[in-house]
Order: sequence, then structure tokens, then C-alpha cells
Amino acid sequence: MQLPVTEGRVTELRLLLNIRTWEFANRFVKGQAKVGNDKLHLLGGCLSEGLASEFIGFCAIYAELPTIEQICGNPEGMPMPGEPSILYALSGSLANHATADRMDLLMKFIFRMPIEFQIVTLRETVRRKKEMLQVPAIQKWIATQATELF
Repeated sequence: MQLPVTEGRVTELRLLLNIRTWEFANRFVKGQAKVGNDKLHLLGGCLSEGLASEFIGFCAIYAELPTIEQICGNPEGMPMPGEPSILYALSGSLANHATADRMDLLMKFIFRMPIEFQIVTLRETVRRKKEMLQVPAIQKWIATQATELF
């Protein structure tokens, strides 16, 4: 018996294939200290050369990111990355892990970022969780930075 091929079924099959393909690529690179261009051809056979190149770039950025635990443990002493791509990825990570309980610590670190990345981080934080706009640490940032921004 042949299953009818509907648009939804095709989408589902593509998603399944993509999940399996990405999981295979993930298993291949997991545990490696560095995923460099030497892996491009092997990953390219799995993902395609273009996606493999992007994935290697992603892995390079990810390897440079401090963890949220490291940031919360030493928000004023943690070295600040200088590379814009790393700062942008860090902005997303901070926004994703932001909670009202840890925002005071995170804001000490965020306040050290270049102003454009402070804005990106807090805009994304509030976009994900509207209630974060009421957190005192964010309110304080708005009050202090409003005069410089407007």
C-alpha cells in the first residue's frame, strides 16, 4: 500500500531527514576541541558544502562563548569578547538565559558590552519575555541609557 503524498507529508519527511542529518553531523563533531576546515569535505558530504561551511563557522563562534555560569560567577571580571560575531551570539545566549533572579548579575556583564550589543541583548530579552521589562535592573539600564540614546 502506498501512502498518499501530501504537502504536509513531504514537509514532514524533509524535516525528519534534516533532523537525522544534523544529528549525524553533531555526533561527528561532538567532543572535538576544534571543528576546523579540515572537516569541511566530510561534513559537506553529509550536509552540503555550503551548510558545512556555515556549521564550521558556527562551531568556531560557539567555542569562544563564555557560559552563563561563568558570566554569573564573575560578571565584572569575565573577559569581554571583541569579535562582533561572538558578541552577537553572546547577546542571544544572554537573552535566552535571562531570568528575573539572575538579571542583576547579567546586567553587570551586559553593561560592559558595547552599547549596540547592550541594546540587542535587552531588546531580545524583552521580546522573548515581556515581563522582563519590569525587572529593576533593566529599568535602571533604561533610565541611565535613555539620555544617551535619545
